[in-house]
Amino acid sequence: MIPGIKVDVGAKDMAAFPGENITEGLDGLRERLQEYSKMGAHFAKWRAVIAVGDGIPSSGCIDANAQALARYAALCQEAGLVPVVEPEVLMTGDHSLDRCLQLTKATLQAVFNHLYVHRVMLEGMILKANMVLPGLACPQQEAVREVAVATVTCLLQSVPAAIPGVAFLSGGQSCELASARLNAMNQKSKSRPPWPGFLVCSRDSAAGPRDLEGTLAEHNGGTERSSSSRSMQSSSTPGRLHCRDGRDFDCGTCVAGPRTHRPRTNEASQLSGGRVSSRPGIVCFLVRATAAVVNPCPANSHRQVGMFP
Repeated sequence: MIPGIKVDVGAKDMAAFPGENITEGLDGLRERLQEYSKMGAHFAKWRAVIAVGDGIPSSGCIDANAQALARYAALCQEAGLVPVVEPEVLMTGDHSLDRCLQLTKATLQAVFNHLYVHRVMLEGMILKANMVLPGLACPQQEAVREVAVATVTCLLQSVPAAIPGVAFLSGGQSCELASARLNAMNQKSKSRPPWPGFLVCSRDSAAGPRDLEGTLAEHNGGTERSSSSRSMQSSSTPGRLHCRDGRDFDCGTCVAGPRTHRPRTNEASQLSGGRVSSRPGIVCFLVRATAAVVNPCPANSHRQVGMFP
């Protein structure tokens, strides 16, 4: 298991911007990251939340959160850690799919603009993004295919090809529905997208872990597993997914080798009072490769950026 740690201190009310939040935690972050690196952490995570409502989000809120994400990412790479950059447009609200598409695109473009300004190596980070979805209270809930088309369109128009990977958070979706949507994205992309996509499911997903084989087969019209779903497939074990290099992760929990490796309590408490990430499966694919970019060494000099370990 590759250990990582969440380093932000949470979203706080943004002064002069009612209904909007700014994620805090930059104070003293350089020293904390250096300490976490000595403790054995390999990656860090910072989440910015963008609420959708009447008149929000504002450009000021998006820009402030994008700048904070960029400053955090630059400090992570300075300390030799791989930053997981997570700008999340929330599902709560009654907004339409089209509005979520426009807001997600604006958020991602602002984030990458600030990452460029702050000289962050895009090859040495992982993007954790939301899918483009209608609000939970929206009366029109688009089908799986429409969500896939909107999400792929948004990413292709906003995310540079240098990014080695995109992790999709479930964001309140059930693991089954989120998996079906990711599968549809792979089917929609006739040519392989510049970055692999994979899914991170919450342990407390509304539906809980089930057999994803049947769900994907149902959304594929009962056909066999599509060869285009390279980045995520359902395995023979109910509720378990596996990545391309053969490692498994069970609803986001990294599984090292043939048997499940679940973080024990004492392991999880070694970094900052137990604030180690409880979902390290997102780095099964890419942290080793991106770490080779952040910390180049002769042993990794033969690796190409973005290749899987």
